[in-house]
Amino acid sequence: MADFKPREQRHATHLPVRMRTVEGWSDVSIGNVSRHGVMLKCRLPRGMVVELRHGTISIVGRVVWSGDGRCGIRTRCQVDQECLLGRRRKTRSNIEKPAAPAAHRTLTPVRIDAIADLSKRIAWFADWLIVAFAGIALAVMTAHLAMTTFEDALSRASAGLENGAHNR
Repeated sequence: MADFKPREQRHATHLPVRMRTVEGWSDVSIGNVSRHGVMLKCRLPRGMVVELRHGTISIVGRVVWSGDGRCGIRTRCQVDQECLLGRRRKTRSNIEKPAAPAAHRTLTPVRIDAIADLSKRIAWFADWLIVAFAGIALAVMTAHLAMTTFEDALSRASAGLENGAHNR
């Protein structure tokens, strides 16, 4: 029979937290917490990196499972459950320590600020691209209108000259 690693102890809770993803900030609830993860009461795609904040506590992790309106987050650092659940105050000596990575999986840190900054730059570029195309389209339409007006005036003047030459 295979030896299974014992499951970490979970503490059931209904703790409201702020969550930041690439889509921005939202309010969610933590359903339970362990030393290396939390269960959120929301649906997120597997693999998404999230940041959770509750008071002065910040937790970063990646979605490792999702279903039935809940998802599991594997955290980058050990979660100080006592501080998170308000049983002990956070001090310098009990700040989160990096968690030992699982042998079969490594978490690649993703800076959400960098992703948001890149998104803003792309949006700014897209806005200016739209303005540039609109300006070019307006210039082409104005040139076409001016050319059409000039050709009409030239045609009428030419016709008038031809009629004047035939009348003599």
